Amino acid sequence: MIYFQGFKITFKLANNKATSDASYPIRLFYTSNMPIILMSALVSNVYFFSQMLYRNFKGSFITSIFGKWQEAGYQGQIVPVGGLIYYITSPKTFYDALTDPIHTLLYILFVVGSNFSFI
Repeated sequence: MIYFQGFKITFKLANNKATSDASYPIRLFYTSNMPIILMSALVSNVYFFSQMLYRNFKGSFITSIFGKWQEAGYQGQIVPVGGLIYYITSPKTFYDALTDPIHTLLYILFVVGSNFSFI
């Protein structure tokens, strides 16, 4: 996103009455950190909602659409292993990103697409 923020188009403005031509730069992407913050808030809300559904209604069809969860430790932690929430959360390690390219690609498309929609 930061790379695209530097893109500018310069328009030359001409006036019949003035002797000099002026140029006016227009930025193509008005990006900031606000889209990332909004996307993170959205994902954390869906993550929480999906966990709550899983804990209360494990066998439901709607619960499996939002996310399939698996216990990951002795402290009762659960991690997404399928469903919508799995694909909109980042891969945990670089190895996970390489071994599951569909998850990685969908996550990248989600992040880039959601940030362009907030601009």
